[in-house]
Amino acid sequence: MLCGLQRYIKYFAILGLVPWSEKGAQQQVQKIYTMAIILLNNCMTFYVIVYAPPDVKILVSMLCLLLVIYAELLGYHVELLGERLQAVHKSRQLGTDSLCSLEHLLSLKRVYMELYHLFVQYNDLYGWSIVCIFVVMFLDSMINIYWAMQILNEVYEWPFLYLTCSSFLPLLILLFTFCRCGEYCKRQHILIGSHVRGLACASQRQAASPPLAYNAVLAEFAMQVEQDALIISAEGFMDIDYSLLMSIFTAMVTYLIILTQFGSLSA
Repeated sequence: MLCGLQRYIKYFAILGLVPWSEKGAQQQVQKIYTMAIILLNNCMTFYVIVYAPPDVKILVSMLCLLLVIYAELLGYHVELLGERLQAVHKSRQLGTDSLCSLEHLLSLKRVYMELYHLFVQYNDLYGWSIVCIFVVMFLDSMINIYWAMQILNEVYEWPFLYLTCSSFLPLLILLFTFCRCGEYCKRQHILIGSHVRGLACASQRQAASPPLAYNAVLAEFAMQVEQDALIISAEGFMDIDYSLLMSIFTAMVTYLIILTQFGSLSA
């Protein structure tokens, strides 16, 4: 059902995130392929860290970029599902029955379930990686801002400011982009919930009420959207959205004030 949203989604199966077929046997092969990719990735990471340790910032940036690509893919298909539900809602309001069949609603409900399983798989696979990335980015950004303040106070020479900014700005851009992807998925989930609730209200206002089975599936769909949120989460510690970004900036300002006070006392 998920492949019905976009015919080119099967080509993303090479990333190990989405199935390349709706058949059960091939989906089992896809799971084995995904586990092989994860194992290969872990082995390569272990080899690089032990035998040829790279710069930590480069490693974190590459991993964050990979997570952003996956998050953009998830958000794109959540948007496609929202557009399909919006078309059904408009069709119901206009009184046309071309998109209001029970089979079409069941297919959209199954697509939502598969998207939710993809979000769960994404959070399970990369939850701890997201936690580590944000911890490293937070510490690195706070230290770079502190050294930039020291340079502005003429404690160090100005050329060091360019080195600090060249390290800090790329991490800040990746951090903002990742939070934007999470916020976009969250807002698309809210839009999907509004479309489903609007579809239920439109069905109740019609003179010829739809079949009982249609209303039952619609009520179950609304409950599913309410309980199974399409959000990117880091092992339950935090949801990736703009509120997390503001929390990080607030914590940075707090710790910078503390560091500045300790610096003035030592001086």
